[in-house]
Amino acid sequence: MSVTNPAVQAGRLSQFLAEQAGGLRGAAARGSSEAFAGALEQALLEAGFQPGEFRISAPSNGASQIGGARQVTVTFYDGAPEPSRAAAVEEGFPEYDPQLGPRITRQMWTEALLTEDLPADLLRNVQDPSALLRARVERLRQPTEAKVVSDYDGAQAPINPSFLSTRAQAEAVRERLLGLGFDAGEIEEVEISGGPFRTDWAGEERRMYTINGLNVGLILEKYARHPKELADRMMLDELRALTAA
Repeated sequence: MSVTNPAVQAGRLSQFLAEQAGGLRGAAARGSSEAFAGALEQALLEAGFQPGEFRISAPSNGASQIGGARQVTVTFYDGAPEPSRAAAVEEGFPEYDPQLGPRITRQMWTEALLTEDLPADLLRNVQDPSALLRARVERLRQPTEAKVVSDYDGAQAPINPSFLSTRAQAEAVRERLLGLGFDAGEIEEVEISGGPFRTDWAGEERRMYTINGLNVGLILEKYARHPKELADRMMLDELRALTAA
């Protein structure tokens, strides 16, 4: 049993276990670890614990025994449920179980998992995290026909889709930077032009947006390629270096 709040361990939890010990032992004697876990969950709720304050993990019959007995793990959280756990429940993913390992298979990938922020704990529950991160980056790098054209000799150079984003994405990135405490400034649209060169967008709706010189598309890739917590730290380091320059 792991408890993240010492007050819970010393107070409510100790009192609760003392009061409930007899009934819980009876549940264990009558059935499997799943039955015991269910009885324990119900007793915790009746004792006043909220659903987000704890998690019970019970192995299936015959799995992961210690000293001949099946182990039921209870984890208590200090405050609200972890964001990654809430996201997992919302998406319908099975929760991470240290006795079973990662449980989110490729068949379970959803649009949100491929496009939205990815908490580190949720990534830990993915069976092939490298493949998921590659797929998230590829989802951003939609092919484009946009190119830079020379009116002098007709030469053409394709525009890297990593530099492209929609206006809505740029606005979301600006809000993210503001949330990190950075005076983001305004969104600017960059277009390669000058002399004989011009940009031929060829029907492409995305553009090369920047915020204080930072390319929005590359920021999006940072969050697609890394868990949110790591991407936030990397972004903060980049922003500090930018403001110190």
